[in-house]
Amino acid sequence: MILILRLLVIGMLSIFLGHYAFGSDINKQRQSSSVGTGLQGLADWSSQYPFLDTMKLSRVWFDWERRTAEGIQVNGKGWVTSFDKGLRPETVFLTTDLSRPVIYKHYIVRWQGKGRLGYGGCAEKVGRAHGGDRIKVKHHECTMALEEIDESDPIRNITIVPEKHIDAFDRGEIFNPDFIEKIGVFRSVRFMDWMVTNGSVQSRWTERPLPDDRSYAKKGVPLELMIALANKLSADPWFNMPHLADVDYFRNFAYLVKEQLNPGLTTYVEHSNEIWNWLFPQSQYALKVSKVMFNAEGDAYQQWHGMRTAQMCDVWKGEVFAGERQRVVCILGAQVNWPGLEQAALDCPLWAKGNKPCIEHSIDAIAVAAYFSGCLSGIGNPEFEQKIIAWNRLGEQGMVKAYEQVKDGRHFECEDTLPEVMRNYEYHVREAKKRGLKVLAYEGGQHITSNFSQMQGNEDFVGLHVGINKSPLMKNLYKINFENWRKAGGGLFMHFVDTSDYTQHGSWGALEYITQDTSPKWEALIEFNQTPCWWENCR
Repeated sequence: MILILRLLVIGMLSIFLGHYAFGSDINKQRQSSSVGTGLQGLADWSSQYPFLDTMKLSRVWFDWERRTAEGIQVNGKGWVTSFDKGLRPETVFLTTDLSRPVIYKHYIVRWQGKGRLGYGGCAEKVGRAHGGDRIKVKHHECTMALEEIDESDPIRNITIVPEKHIDAFDRGEIFNPDFIEKIGVFRSVRFMDWMVTNGSVQSRWTERPLPDDRSYAKKGVPLELMIALANKLSADPWFNMPHLADVDYFRNFAYLVKEQLNPGLTTYVEHSNEIWNWLFPQSQYALKVSKVMFNAEGDAYQQWHGMRTAQMCDVWKGEVFAGERQRVVCILGAQVNWPGLEQAALDCPLWAKGNKPCIEHSIDAIAVAAYFSGCLSGIGNPEFEQKIIAWNRLGEQGMVKAYEQVKDGRHFECEDTLPEVMRNYEYHVREAKKRGLKVLAYEGGQHITSNFSQMQGNEDFVGLHVGINKSPLMKNLYKINFENWRKAGGGLFMHFVDTSDYTQHGSWGALEYITQDTSPKWEALIEFNQTPCWWENCR
C-alpha cells in the first residue's frame, strides 16, 4: 500500500510537471538527443542498483543448508507466512563482484510483523539506526534469513535501503538517485530485460508483476514503475510485449500507459525480442506454433511474428490510442545480418489471406541490432582463436591489433567489421524507405564475447575481450559505429546496456557499475548523444 501511494504521488507530479521534471535545459537537450539505453536485467548481482529498496532484487526464499524450498509457504506477494520446523528460509539480496567496489557499505533493514531476522554471507548486523537494523556488507553474496516468525503476524514488507539514501526513501523516493543521475541523460529507455522478455511466461493480464511484490527479479518490473521511471526522466519508454500475451494483455497494458504516462512522451512498443534467435524460447515457440497454425515451415515463424506484431499494433494504435496515434511507434523486430528476413514478417501472406498484409496494420518501423565485433569471438576458427589469444599476451600492442581488426578486418576475414556492418544498415534503411518505414536500433554497441563457445573459459581469450572494452580505443570504435548508423539513415539508437560487470559472459555495460565516473564507451555515448537528432519529427 505504501508503494502504491508513492506511485500515485509520483505519477501525478510527473504529469503535472510534464517535461520539466528534470529542468527545462536538460529536457531540451534530451528532446533533441539521438541515443537511448537498454536497462540491465534485475538480479541481486546487478551493478545497476535502480531501486532504493534492494529487496526488490532478491532471490526466492530457500533453505540453503537443506537445499530445498519445500515446506516454506509464501503468499501471493512472496512473503513467507509459515515454514516447517527445522527450516531456515533465506534469500540472497545482494551479490557484489570482486571486479567492482562495494558501492553502498551500510544498509538499513526495516519490516512489519513479528519475528527475528538473521544475516549471513557478506552481510553483518552492526547495530540499530533509523528505526531498523543497520547492516554492513562486503563482497560476494549477502543473505537474509527468517530465524523465526509469528504466524499470526509474520514478518513482511521488509525493506533494505542504502543508509546513504535512507532520507530520500523516507521522502517517498522509489528510484536510486545515483541511477537516475546516470541514465537521466538519455532520450529513451528500453525495458526488455526489466520485463524478463526472453522466455516470458506471461500470457494473461492477471499474471503480470505488481508493485507490492516482494521481488521483481523473477517476474519483472511492474508496468506502473516503468511508467513512473519514464515520467521521472521525461524519457520515451520502449516496451516489449510477451510472445504469449493475449489481446486482452495488449489492451490493458496500452490503456495503463495511456492513463499514466506523461502525454508529451512517445511510447515505443515491440513484439517480444529477437524472434529469430534460436537461443530464446520465444523463437522456438514461434517455430512450433506457426507450423500448426499455417501448416507450413520455412519462414512461417517470421510470418507468425508479423501477425502478432500486426495484432499488437491494431490494439495499441487502432483502438487504445485511436485519435492519438502519434503517441505510439509500433515496431517489428528484424535481424540486421539477415537481409530479406523482415519481408516475410511484413508481407505475411499466410495470414494475409483473410486479412491485410501485416505492414498495413499500423507498423511504423523495423528495429535491428547495431552491433559490431570484428569476429573477435573467433567464430570457431582455431587459427583466428590462436591469434586472439596471442594478442592478449602482447598487452597494449594486442589491443591495437584488436582495434584494427574491428575497424577494417585487416588481420583475418570477417563479415562483422565496421564497414561490413554499415552495409547492412544501408540495406535495411533502403528497404524500409520503400515501404514507408523507419529503421531503429533496438540494441547496439560492441558484441565482443565468446558466449556459448569453447573459448568462453579461456583466460587469454576473455582477457582480450574485457581489455578492448576498457581500452580508450573502444571510444573511437563506438564513434565510428554511431556515425555510420547516422549516415546510413538509421533513427533512434538504443545502446545495450547501461551497466554490467565485464566477465566471460560479455562486457555489455557502458559502465561497469552505476557510480563509475566514466569509461571510453560512456564518453562515446555522451558525446554522440549531444548530436542533434536527424530523423523526421524527432523533436
